[in-house]
Amino acid sequence: MATTSLGRRLKRLETTLRSVSELGAERNSAMQSLALQHLSDDDLAAVQDIVEQGKQPAQYTERESEAVKALTSAFELEVRKAGYATIREFQRSCGVPEV
Repeated sequence: MATTSLGRRLKRLETTLRSVSELGAERNSAMQSLALQHLSDDDLAAVQDIVEQGKQPAQYTERESEAVKALTSAFELEVRKAGYATIREFQRSCGVPEV
């Protein structure tokens, strides 16, 4: 009987953790959407090219690097407007693992 009770508790914990993880992913995605609204059409096109082509930072053109900097600045602005001191603090609150 103890195994069954433990099994149920583990299932509830897994469900709760999955929900928290999904909520964190949604919050991070929402913040990204807000940041994207700050970008120019040229920056958006450059970021879209990076994503579609699966480029790594070493492969960015100068234009793409500028677009990524603009996106990072916009994301940081939105994070600060939401009351977080840093992007890392926000990401930790969303459950994003440190790289």
